Amino acid sequence: MRLNRPPRPRMFHLVGLMRRTARVSLLYVAIMLAIIAPSGAAAADKAFEAYSAGNYAQALKIWQPQAEAGNAAAQFGLGTLYENGEGVAQDREKAVSWYRKAAEQGHADAQYNLGNMYSNGDGVERSLKLAMHWLRKAAEQNHASAQFNLAMKYHREATVRDYKQAALWYQKAAEQKHLSAMVNLGALHMSGLGVAKDDVKAVGLYSVAAAEGHPLAQVYLGDMYLWGRGIERDADKAIVWYREAAEQGDFQGLLKLAVAYRDGVGVFADPVLAYVYAVHDPNFRKFDLVERSQLAAVLKERLTDAQRAEATELIDAWMKTKQIPVASRTGRK
Repeated sequence: MRLNRPPRPRMFHLVGLMRRTARVSLLYVAIMLAIIAPSGAAAADKAFEAYSAGNYAQALKIWQPQAEAGNAAAQFGLGTLYENGEGVAQDREKAVSWYRKAAEQGHADAQYNLGNMYSNGDGVERSLKLAMHWLRKAAEQNHASAQFNLAMKYHREATVRDYKQAALWYQKAAEQKHLSAMVNLGALHMSGLGVAKDDVKAVGLYSVAAAEGHPLAQVYLGDMYLWGRGIERDADKAIVWYREAAEQGDFQGLLKLAVAYRDGVGVFADPVLAYVYAVHDPNFRKFDLVERSQLAAVLKERLTDAQRAEATELIDAWMKTKQIPVASRTGRK
């Protein structure tokens, strides 16, 4: 079962999943600056406005002296500018330095970013021990993304693997509506790793995250309906959830749909649609699932010339309208 990867930190966003980020709101920085240094509230507002407008040089001008004076929130902001190369030449080592200054003062977001930089060896020598140290510091302050990333370490890193700890931190993040934590906690319940094996709980977790639009949760929920695990078997509902994920361009969702249309499970068998779902990436990524590529190659050989022509038409229409195709003329059996 595919697991959610930990988000890559940046200052202000969550899981870009390919360089995943979990940025915190600049509004938070502005508020923290105002709380820590009431006399600097006006400057904090100006820094927030400058950053929001993309005027990073102005934000730097405001944050620099405050950071040098020991203001943790300004140090965090300055670290972010250096990490992202916003208003300054990108310098991950300086970013680490400023994050550390803020982290040592207990700034949770700085602790989180610093932990992730140690995790990835970004601007500093990679250290799982220090990554977990700083992630735990932030997690203990109820930082949901830090809780998720810490859980991922316990879940995936062989040298520190501890499924009970993974489940504990996933649970804490899930209680804060961290969708990826819900999905991974559901996976642990399905396997009985670190928690009691409980398909019903897994379905409940997947359902919440799926309803919020999490594509992997939608795929897993579709699987539960298809297999009849923790819920009454319903192939039609499985297809609904696979399609929800596929409409977001999720590779697993696209693959599940392709297989369903190839085999006629929950839908009429349609090799044309199966091929379209297996071959086209609506997000135009440079990588793909091996299973999709292999399935696409097999299906293409089975199509007639007319079916291949229609598949091309359906893909072209998909690219133009951004609407996933739901029927074909030549493929339905």
